[in-house]
Amino acid sequence: MSKTVIYNPHNAAALERAIDYFGTAAELAKQLGIKSQSIHQWRTGRARVTAERAIDIERVTGGVVKREHLRPDLYREMVA
Repeated sequence: MSKTVIYNPHNAAALERAIDYFGTAAELAKQLGIKSQSIHQWRTGRARVTAERAIDIERVTGGVVKREHLRPDLYREMVA
């Protein structure tokens, strides 16, 4: 039985910004040390970006893509 993940366009936009930052999904995967199939699963909604990966994406993009944009259900937007 396949796991259903609710597609969230807000999260998808943040993921696309991370991909754009590196130019390709394959390069983002390389920077994260994961398989490009994981990125594909995130893009298609078959899997969610984990809390750990949201932090990693924020780190490798130099904060351009925030963890709270990838997983607003886990992280609240930081207020300055």
